[in-house]
Amino acid sequence: MDNHGTYEIPSEATNPRTRDIDLLPSDEVVSLLNAEDQQVPLAVASVLPELSRGVELVINRLRSGGKAHYFRVGTSGRIAMADAAELPPTYGVEADLFVVHQAGGPGPNTVAIEHAEDDAAAGADAAMGLAASGLTPFVVGALRRAKQRAAATNTKLDNRALPILREATDLDQERCNSALDAADGELGTALTMLLAGAEATEARDALERNDNPVRAAVRELARV
Repeated sequence: MDNHGTYEIPSEATNPRTRDIDLLPSDEVVSLLNAEDQQVPLAVASVLPELSRGVELVINRLRSGGKAHYFRVGTSGRIAMADAAELPPTYGVEADLFVVHQAGGPGPNTVAIEHAEDDAAAGADAAMGLAASGLTPFVVGALRRAKQRAAATNTKLDNRALPILREATDLDQERCNSALDAADGELGTALTMLLAGAEATEARDALERNDNPVRAAVRELARV
């Protein structure tokens, strides 16, 4: 698998425990999600030494007069933004002590901008990268530049539609890219196209008639 292959991006890989989650009743869905949530503290516990070193890096830079920079993308980055916003009123620190940088500029604070995370950026002082996969070019580029400038770096390192599509269909990158292009980047439409052998308009209409579940749309198109 290539550098952006499905199996190399944990955030985009299929979870066998939740593969049929769309078929379950609500009580089983929430129970399953709760069970998956229990994996989070276990994952954190496995990297406590790395987290501790990251904390010390940031503390040392702040004590030396530096700032902490969050380079963020996606949902995990939005949590970092909320964290930075809460620090001044909660702990009385200076408002510019923790600086948030996001792919695509100020807009993503309120509106998600697709593909902005594929841009590289610079970093300084104590730099922390936040993205689900650890492969996002914006975050990786920021940390690389920060390192070049001798900033302390710590990473809690989102590539989306293509890996998901490849994982779900077991098709090659070229066919998945073609489907995404034909579907104007709509993952659900592209997935329905590939699984049902349908055109983009047919797939989109089937999804709309079925309130968007891909499985139901594919079943409908298979009967046509």
